[in-house]
Order: sequence, then structure tokens, then C-alpha cells
Amino acid sequence: MLTQMNFKLPPIMQQILLSVILATAMFRVVLWSLLRNVESNFLEPDSISYYLPSALNFKSLFLTFTNDSSFLGAQVTPIFPLYLSLFLFLGISGVILLNLLLSFITIYVIYKIGNHLLGNSFGIFCAFLFSIEGSIWFSSLTITPETLFTLLIALFIYFLLLQPFTKLRTNFILAGLMLGTAVLTRPIALLMLVSFVFAIVFLRSFRTTNFFILISTASTITIMWAARNFYLYGVPNISTISAHNLLYYEGAAAQAEALDISLEDSQKLEQTLQSSALGNSASISDTYSYKMERGLSLIRMNFLPLLQSHLSGALRTLFGPGRASIDKILLEGFNLEGGPIVILATIIFQLFVILLVFGSILGSFYFWNKDRQFLVVCACTAGSLLVAASGAIGYSRFRVPMIPVLALLCVPGLYIFRSWLFRNIYRLRNFFSKKFAT
Repeated sequence: MLTQMNFKLPPIMQQILLSVILATAMFRVVLWSLLRNVESNFLEPDSISYYLPSALNFKSLFLTFTNDSSFLGAQVTPIFPLYLSLFLFLGISGVILLNLLLSFITIYVIYKIGNHLLGNSFGIFCAFLFSIEGSIWFSSLTITPETLFTLLIALFIYFLLLQPFTKLRTNFILAGLMLGTAVLTRPIALLMLVSFVFAIVFLRSFRTTNFFILISTASTITIMWAARNFYLYGVPNISTISAHNLLYYEGAAAQAEALDISLEDSQKLEQTLQSSALGNSASISDTYSYKMERGLSLIRMNFLPLLQSHLSGALRTLFGPGRASIDKILLEGFNLEGGPIVILATIIFQLFVILLVFGSILGSFYFWNKDRQFLVVCACTAGSLLVAASGAIGYSRFRVPMIPVLALLCVPGLYIFRSWLFRNIYRLRNFFSKKFAT
């Protein structure tokens, strides 16, 4: 445990933070009860197009070894559809209530990680920051994989750092299982796995048998699903969504930046070219190969515009206030008028997100000096998720799985900022006291 920072809150402050955590949990349950009479309140386009159809046809899509030519079987990874298929008997609103439970469990896991790092007060403050972040609220109220994915990320860090089992290897196996399961929940976690491979290659502190076991466990899960896709569809990947995003949200976005046209116009151009090249009856593997090759070609031709696209996407992902979700909560949940109330809520959420991000940047300097291995774990986790989720597709929903890491990094940053602020206020007070005294 780190002991260099004496982070201790008075008991009354701890009670206040715990009360806020409980209040936010109750608020989300109340909001769920207000929204649950209309199931469409909990659905997003991806819910309707991908996740619900995959769950309703889970057996035929994922448990049979016959190619039914359905793009869903190749595009959607199985963990979130499995989760939905197991609990859809509760109805859409019942699954959302379960989502809220998973989110509350994540709060407790984050507390445990924080308590391990710097004690009880630190853990409570980390859990508090996570519980009041707006995108966490919004994602837990939709049929999307972010809530489950975020819990898996938190559990990965939990087993990696806390090592609750006496047999050390068991903890690393469980961490690998969490990472591998996360990859099959949201394919962007594949970049997390790759980043930890690089950590093992380039950093001596990660070059241990246990880290090799972790990577081997996660890689085995990933490779097995990729082998299944190759056998059924001729696609050597865990999901065809990577090729689709590479062309229509990476290559097309880079092309749009280079030609100074809208992303929609660039995508329409690429859709026309794809139809001309493949026709209307191309196989899943041919479509995947075309998208990969064409996407990489556009990226090679427009690499600097691609970096510009990712920079703007990273800013949207990190700082996006989630205005559409705020509208839904206020207008559909509480039947409030728009206008000033929506603007005020957006400003409050925006200010908190800015505080969280810049606090985590300051906190990174603290952990660089005190626990560099933990900082590398945070960088491999949140950094790879940010790279994968930025670009043209990035917005506040994709910030959600990064929040556990940002909350853990933010608290020391806020402590450093507070100390700096109080120190300078004290200096200013002394300066003016001496000035007026003379």
C-alpha cells in the first residue's frame, strides 16, 4: 500500500460522501422507475440493430457451428448478447435494473481498489467520483454493453492489484479471464490486450511469469473466438466490426478531413465504391477483406488528417457532456421543460468531467513517483480505450469504461491541487498582511 500521501478525510466528510453515493444510487433507481413504462427510453440504435437481435437469436448465432450467412454472428461478440439472453425474461426494464446493480457493484470494486492503494478515505473518494459521473448514469440506463464492460475492467484491475487469493497465480488467471471476457464484450478491449503485450516486451517489471499467464489466458479466449470466426466466415478476427470501423470511421474520417467534406459525404462515397467493387451478394469474408484493405489504403494516404480526426474524437470522448442523454433524463424522465434547465445540467456535468480529467492528469505525476507500475496499468487500460474509441465515432458513451481509472488517478490530483491552492492563498494573505501593515 502507498503510504507517502496522508490522505485522510474527517469522519463527517466520509459520511457525507457515502450519503452522496447512496443518494445517487437511489436517484438512478427513481429515474429507472419513471422511464420504465416506455421501453424505447432504454434503447439506442445499436440496441435495436445489433444487441437485441443477437440476444433473441443467441443459440443460432453463437452456439452452432454452421455458417448461416448472418452478419450478426460475425460482427457481434458473444458476451453481452449472452448477458441479455439470460435476463431478457425480466423484460427490457428488468435488464436495466440489473444494469444498475452491476454499476453499484462497480462502485464497490473501485472503493476496494482505492482502499488498497491509499486507505479507506481514498477508496471512498474514488467511489464518490465514479458514482457522480454523468456518463455512468446514462449508460446504465440503456441496452448497451458499457455497464458490463466497465465492471469487467474494474475487476481486471482489482484482481491484478489486490490479489485477494493466497495462490498468486490464481489472481493473474482471473485478471486474464476478466480481460479476455472484456475483449468479447467490446472488441476495443483488444487494444488493451495488445498494450499489455508491449508492456511485457519493453518493461522489465512486467516481464514475470504471472504477467505471461495473464496475457496467455486473455489471448487464449481471444484467439479461440477469432478461430471460430475464421472457421465459420473466413474472417481472422474476433469481429468484423473492426473492418467496418476502419473504413467508415477511420479511413472515411481521414478522407473527410483531407478533402474538407463532411464525414457523411465521405461515407456515402465509400459505400458507392464498395457497392461497385463487391455488388450486393458478397460474402462476409469478401466484405471484411475489402473494408480492411480500403480502410488501410485511406489511412496511408491521409495519415495526418487521421491524427486530426483522432484528436478531435479524443476531446469529444473525454469532455463530451452527453447532451442527448441529459435531454432524455430531464424531458422524458422528469417531464421538465428544456432550455435553461438542460443548459444548467449540461454545464454542471461538463465542469465535473473537466475536473475529473485534469485531476487525473495531476494524479498521474504522483503515481509516476510513487507507484510507476500502477500508472502503467492505468495507461495501458484507459489510454488504449481512448485511442480505440476516439476518432470520428467518439462521444461520451465511450468514456464510461475509462472512468474507474480516471477516478483512481484523480483523487491524488485533487489533493495536490488543493495543497497548491491553499499554499498560494496563504502566501497571498501573508503578502497583503505585510503590505498593509507597512
